[in-house]
Amino acid sequence: MSLCKSNCIGSPLSLPWWSKENLKACKIFLLSSHVKSMLPLHGEFTYKPLYWEWLEDVFVRCTDKLTTFHLFDTLYASLFLYNRCSNLIRVVCEYWCSKTNTLHTSKGQASLSIFNIYSFLRLSLSGRLYDEVVHNQRELTNKLPLSCTYLFTAYHKLMKSDQGNRIPHPGILSSIIDVIFDELGVAIGQRTETFFAAFLFCWLCIFIFPVRDAGCIRPDTFNVASFMALGPGYCLHTATLASVYKGLNKISRSSCPEVGGYFPAHFLYAWLAKNFDAYELAGEASSSPGMVKFSGLGQVKSFLLEEAR
Repeated sequence: MSLCKSNCIGSPLSLPWWSKENLKACKIFLLSSHVKSMLPLHGEFTYKPLYWEWLEDVFVRCTDKLTTFHLFDTLYASLFLYNRCSNLIRVVCEYWCSKTNTLHTSKGQASLSIFNIYSFLRLSLSGRLYDEVVHNQRELTNKLPLSCTYLFTAYHKLMKSDQGNRIPHPGILSSIIDVIFDELGVAIGQRTETFFAAFLFCWLCIFIFPVRDAGCIRPDTFNVASFMALGPGYCLHTATLASVYKGLNKISRSSCPEVGGYFPAHFLYAWLAKNFDAYELAGEASSSPGMVKFSGLGQVKSFLLEEAR
């Protein structure tokens, strides 16, 4: 694969003919390495160096977009960590029914719903169907926002980097500033949009849809992030709920549950806190938007294993 650099700032670099086959072998890590939980749950939102600083920069640079596209609350939620009682989570995994996607309790069956996810994310239920796909060169240049082309250009540059496949976060993500924009040929008028799209794909990969390669860049998310940065919204609720179900189902059906499942477990923590008296709201938490009220601002209740059952 070759990368032909444009001589004119404002013109995107030439791209290779992208396909899923060409991308599968390469893993480029976002932020820091994913920290695995001691529970059979992987994918919960953990501390990532410089992520919060980057998000704060987004709040400053992209205020108008966040307000217009109603994204402030859902991005704000990723500024916080979400705690859980380990025994309660273990019991949920034990009593989760994969056939019905429900938790069996002494009072009947219960489960997360799309409306739970809606109340946590504060995003519109309408919008495009979420779909991760890698486009070919013709689609990139003719049908997608320019920011998507720039993201693929940067990704291809990282793949060819002499630093190897573990690229530190500050190298290309949190520091997409004028020097790097110049190198990538990003037009002056496209820089805010591209900066915003770069953050959104990171947010999608580590907070909304973490998968087995949590912490890695997924080029499949570039098109969604680019459209979100431009304005057209996506309905993330169904895909988020399906991701939670898939993770819990994998654990409940596994003969070796310690292998675990990868899913956005912080949504499960918020649901348990809201519906099972597993959280004590404190001060600022009680008036916080969405799932933030169930973050570390308050206090998770502790249960012995038998109490949780």
